[in-house]
Amino acid sequence: MEEIRSLVIGATGLVGGEILKIIKEKGGDVSLLSRSPLNNKSDDLKEYILNFNKIDEFNMPKFDNEKNQFVEPYIPNNPIALVHLAGLD
Repeated sequence: MEEIRSLVIGATGLVGGEILKIIKEKGGDVSLLSRSPLNNKSDDLKEYILNFNKIDEFNMPKFDNEKNQFVEPYIPNNPIALVHLAGLD
């Protein structure tokens, strides 16, 4: 079975933190995208701190129409899961 790759946007928030716990229990490769660092981050997580005023400088995941799913923005464009959790701090 192929390893699932997940990108959690908003993992430092209340809902995002709970979603992150669930995803980590399932295993796989997890990346975080947030405005501020995650407290007590484990070494197996990749964390990307983003200034949302300069979002065009960040390589966001892209959508592959042939696979009908989100993929990494760089070759070989491996599939990823995308969880978007937007809200107020």
